[in-house]
This record gives sequence, structure tokens and C-alpha cells, in this order.
Amino acid sequence: ADAALRGDEFEYAVSGCRGAPYGTCRATVFGVAASGMSVAVHVDDFRPHVFFPAEDMPGDRVVQKLAAAIGARAEHLAWEHVRAAHFFGWEPSEDDPTRVREHRFVKVFFPSLYLFRKAAGVSDLRPVEGAIDPVTQFLDRTRLKACGWVTVSAPRYRAAGEFSTHTDLEVECSTEALASTTPECDSVPPLVVLSYDIECISGTGAFPDPDNAADEVVFIGACVCRFGADPSEWRRYMFCTGACDPVEGVDVRAYATEREMLRAYRDFVVLDVDPDVSLGYNTQNFDDWYLWKRAELLGVHTWKYSSRNVWEACRMQERDMGSTQTGPMLMRRVLRQAVARGLDVPQHGQLG
Repeated sequence: ADAALRGDEFEYAVSGCRGAPYGTCRATVFGVAASGMSVAVHVDDFRPHVFFPAEDMPGDRVVQKLAAAIGARAEHLAWEHVRAAHFFGWEPSEDDPTRVREHRFVKVFFPSLYLFRKAAGVSDLRPVEGAIDPVTQFLDRTRLKACGWVTVSAPRYRAAGEFSTHTDLEVECSTEALASTTPECDSVPPLVVLSYDIECISGTGAFPDPDNAADEVVFIGACVCRFGADPSEWRRYMFCTGACDPVEGVDVRAYATEREMLRAYRDFVVLDVDPDVSLGYNTQNFDDWYLWKRAELLGVHTWKYSSRNVWEACRMQERDMGSTQTGPMLMRRVLRQAVARGLDVPQHGQLG
């Protein structure tokens, strides 16, 4: 499949795409090489896990009961016996009261996130660490830092026609091939940074509502740069509806309709820029959400495919992060973009 398809061509291709096998678990590390080339590292042997107590019955029996509970075949679940102590409280060992007591567990590995999440909810078997996010498990197993330089030993390079992401380079490896670099390598990579803002109009005079047909997005301003680059190298863009006079130092792109502008902006961000970091002011709670709602209203079906994974559809999540201390605080964000998390200035201050 051609990862650079745009507009109608991409929409037609994705309508018949089945993508990877449903539910298949694959860990992908996105990053940037020192040269500025974007890289995707596909780790083929990582599987999320859950622990289950195995002191009252044999381990194979635990796995059999678990497989029946989640609708899986026991032979498809890899597992091993481990001994570990409870995290909370002090429980002395029966042999030596100065040492903590260890219990017998079965550590079960799952071939898909779907089965992992189902297993974490089998309360009868008393799952342990089922609430730990697979990304956290991955970082713990590989000992990688969430942000830092990584080396890949003996990578297997994918041919251009085999790419499943929008990056410049794709490689495959095992978890054992990944390693964080030494502390001496502390330079910041040349990340591609996209900052943006939108402007809307209101057909009623009230605050713009994306569900109102007349409350259109009429302007999207974007600035693209490499981290650490001189401001003279920054690139500035303006997407707008209707006619617009030239603006010095700005690439002005005008479109007849809002729908055409949104389709073009999606292709610009995903295919032309492929940002490592996106940032703005209240972009998660307003700009991203407003653009998402307008794309849904106008039938811009390619909009949800804004992930770095070519055929992966994103989704909008809304969560109430409020408390008795902060009061109501609704947080919205686009999931599965596989791009370095956008820095939203107001929320960074509220939640940090």
C-alpha cells in the first residue's frame, strides 16, 4: 500500500483495507535519528502480561481456567512461574522473619491487547498488575527511558513497499536488541515541532459550536520547525476559506470550502510534516476537538486517520478530570495518533 495517498485516493484505499490481524499486539517505538530522519522501530516479541496467584492450584490449571474465562485457547497463552512479594505491607518469611515472604504466581503473556484487558477483569482468579498500562510494562521490560536516545542492535530493515507508518525508516527487532544510550549522550534530537491555532466564526453570535453548520473553521495557522533551529528556518503556513491576499513570509493556501480545507490540512500534517511534537494553547480541549467535530459533520472521513500508523483510525476521548479541589475539568484528547504527546499549555499547568 502507498502510505502517501491523499484525499479521495486514500479514502478509497482505506475503505477496503483490513490492516493487521484484529487485536494483534505490536510495540512500536517512534523516534528521530541524529540526521533528522524519522524512525519507527517495530518490536515483534513484546506481549503484555498479568500475574495470577498460583498457590492454591497448579499453574497449568490457572491458565486453563483463565483461557476459558476470556474465550481463548490455553495453548495460545504463554506463561511461566514466578515468585514475588506483595507490594503493600510487610509480610515476613516463614523461614526468616527478617526477609519478606514471597508468593507463587503465574505470569501470563497475551498475544493481543483485547485478551490482556479481558484477563485483567477476571476477578475470580485475582489478577495482579492488570491495571498497569502495556506501555509502562514495555518500558519496564526494556529499561528504556520514555524520552531519550535508544540504540538498536542488528535491526532488520523494511523495504519501502512494506512500510506501515509515515516515517522515513522502519526497522524490526526484539526487546533484547533495544538499549538506552549512556548518560553522556544528552543532546536533544532534531524533533519536528508543529504549533497551530484555529479561528472559527459563529452563525448565531454565540460562542462557536461545532455542531452548528454555520459555525465554520475559517482559518488554521501553523508553524513548523526543527527543535533548536534558528527562527529564520521556521516555516509558516495559513490555511483559509475564501480569497486571501499574499502574506509576506507565509505560505497561504486558500480553499473554496471548509471541507476542502480540512482535507488538505490533514494531508499536510500527516504526509508533509509528520510532526514528532504538536503544541498549542488549549488545543486538546478546543482546537483538536472542534476540528474533529467539524470533520465528522462535513464527512471528511480521512480526518480520523491522523495516526503515524497508516491504516490506524484514531478516536476522540472525553474524560472528566475534575475533583472536589479543582471543580469540573473536562479533558479531551485524540487517541492513537502515535505522535509525541502534544503539549497543551493550559492543561500542562492544570495537571502538572
